[in-house]
Formats: sequence, structure tokens, C-alpha cells
Amino acid sequence: MAINYKINRTWILAKIKWIFLLSGLFFLFACIDDYWPEIKNANQAILVIDGMITDQPGPYVIKLSFTSQINYPVINPAVGYTVSIEDNTGYMENLKEVGNGEYTTLSEGISGVPGRRYKLHLDSPGGKKYESTFELLNPAVGIDSIYPEIEYHESPDYEYTLSGFQFYIDTKEAEVDTAYYLWRLTSTYKYNSNYLIRYVYDGEMHAFTDPDSLYTCWKTEQIDQVFTSNTTTLSEPRILKFPLHYVSTEDRELSVRYSLLAEQISLSKAAHIYWKQIREISSEQGTIYARQPYQVRGNIKNINDPDEPVLGYFFAGGISSKRIFVNRPTMLNFNYNTTCDIITEDMYTMLWLWRKKWPLYLIAQSAGSGQYPALPGQQTCVDCTERGGTIIEPDFWINY
Repeated sequence: MAINYKINRTWILAKIKWIFLLSGLFFLFACIDDYWPEIKNANQAILVIDGMITDQPGPYVIKLSFTSQINYPVINPAVGYTVSIEDNTGYMENLKEVGNGEYTTLSEGISGVPGRRYKLHLDSPGGKKYESTFELLNPAVGIDSIYPEIEYHESPDYEYTLSGFQFYIDTKEAEVDTAYYLWRLTSTYKYNSNYLIRYVYDGEMHAFTDPDSLYTCWKTEQIDQVFTSNTTTLSEPRILKFPLHYVSTEDRELSVRYSLLAEQISLSKAAHIYWKQIREISSEQGTIYARQPYQVRGNIKNINDPDEPVLGYFFAGGISSKRIFVNRPTMLNFNYNTTCDIITEDMYTMLWLWRKKWPLYLIAQSAGSGQYPALPGQQTCVDCTERGGTIIEPDFWINY
């Protein structure tokens, strides 16, 4: 399935910044005095480059920012830069600054062509010049299948074994012997509130005329993990049963219907090594032995000061994508709460105390021969949008 690819800048930038901040959290618990090593460049504002060019239609976006102090993390966009992308045929396009550290190509401008090489150029307002190496845009390799398998995983956060779906991916056979991949995953899941809304209170009690309207939602999330692999040790250039993410039944992701979009990016060897190192650092979880992220050099440098640390990697890649849908696994138990605290005594007192949150939604509770309003302890019990979802069904959604 071909898609118009737009880089998810938030995913890559958050991953890099998370690792950078994580590197400052060195604290060793032992039977000796606490050790707090000196963190070189801990408070230095380091330039972060986030962007790529693909074989999908543009425009392409380059995001520039600076890291912030470890104790005071904020987003610091890098503005006023001159940014351009060059290919190995000599064609170059200057990007337009659109605000918040984002620089974009024209829709009809430079395009990613498999087999060509691309380089990023940056000129800072202060006269510094940065450039990447030329990156080869490898052709996309198709995805054969994505599929879940029921698995049971141990977790230090739970006293019992988790149950859920482990997702796997199979690639099609690459045209070259050695192929390098980065996978990005986006999940969308359908879920329900615990109760239907029957009343709404805005200073007065009213019947709620459309009880289904806030009962069902869809929520889309980027999977915040790095997945990389290659075919260097395989007898044929095809990857089978590569493990992606695990989704347990501890929350609502699998409660109704779940969709996974996988984007498979064909990388250069150098880009693969970079992302592999990022993955390894993130898995170290900030231990005392963790490497600091500016020791993982990308392909961008200050041409007049090669020792200046620069975070990020400008890379090129062909993209293939595939989406799957899975229904609620009927053979597994779910452990999230399906009931809520219900307030009936002094309900109108609570409604008044929560007046800044009006309108408030209530359920119907049977009492005697009739039904009466009852106030849930949390609005997430009745309003699915309170869990971050939307009541608008995605265009791509397929129901059963």
C-alpha cells in the first residue's frame, strides 16, 4: 500500500532528546558513597537535526532545534538558518522556513529517487556551516506480512505474567544481498467508555439525547521504540518473523479492535549503524555505563569545527508500508478497570464543587421502580475523549 510519506518529526526528535536527557541521570545505588560523575557538555545547547528524504512525494521537512539543560527540558527551535538539500546530479533546493524550527521543500521541488545520493547543508545565523555526508536512497523493499501471536511476557512492573499480542513482520526478498531496515510503527485502536451517558449537568439536570456519541473512540499513537535489522547474516535477503512491539491486555488497546501501520525504511549501512546505536543506548536506560548520545555521531558536522557535537542524522530511504487490523482476542483476560466509583450521596454537592468542569456527564442507576442520575468519580468513565481519543472514525478504518 503506497502512502504519501511525511516524516514524523516528533517521534525522532523525542527519541533523541529523551536519550540525551537520560544520559544525565547517572545515579548508582550501592553500599558505598553515591557517585555523581561529571557530565561533560550536560548544559551545552547542542544542535539537533531531524529529517530525511524518501521516495514518497514531498514536501520534505527538516526540523532544527537545540537541546536544553537537563534540569530544565524545553523545546528550543533553531531559527534563521539557511537550509538546502543537494543531490549527486548537482541539483539543489533551498528550503523555506515555516516557523518553529521547521524548514520545508516545495511540493514540486526536489524529489527522492532511488539510486541517487542526497546531502543536507545548513548555514547558521552566526555563520557556522554544517553539512551531512551524501546518503544513498535505496529502493524500497516490500512488506510481505505483519501478524500477531499470543504471548505471555514477564515484567518487573507486575507481579503476574502479562498476556497479549506480540507483533511480527516478514519482509519480501530484497533485490540486493544486504538490506538494512528501520521500522516505524503507528497504532490506532478502537475502545469504549465504561458506561453510556444518560444525563448531563450544566447547572441543571438534562437528559442526554445521544448516549452513544461519547461511548466509542479511536486513538492513534506513535510506537516509541526503535526497530532495526539487516540481512547480512541471512542465506537469502529476506527477514522472517522479526519481533516488533508487544501489546498487553493491561489497557484498552486490544479491547475492541486494533490497527497497526508499519513503515519499512530501506537505509544505507551507515544510517543503519546510527539507528542501531540509538536503539542500544535507549535500551541501556541511563545506567552508569550508558554512553552519552553525542558520542554516537551522526552524519552531520560543522565543516570548520568537526569536534562540535551535533545530534541527529539526515538520511534517505525508500519506504514501503502495510496496515493490518486485529480484533479483540477472545481467549485472553483483560485487566483494566471496567467499573468506576459512583457518587450518589451528596451528588449535588459534588456537582457544585466541580462546577468549573461543567457540563458533567452522568449515568443512570436503577433505584426502586425507576432510574436516577448518578455521578461517576471520573469523566473518563463515560467520555471516551477524556482518554485522548476522538469520536471521529479514521478514513482508513475497516470494521470487521
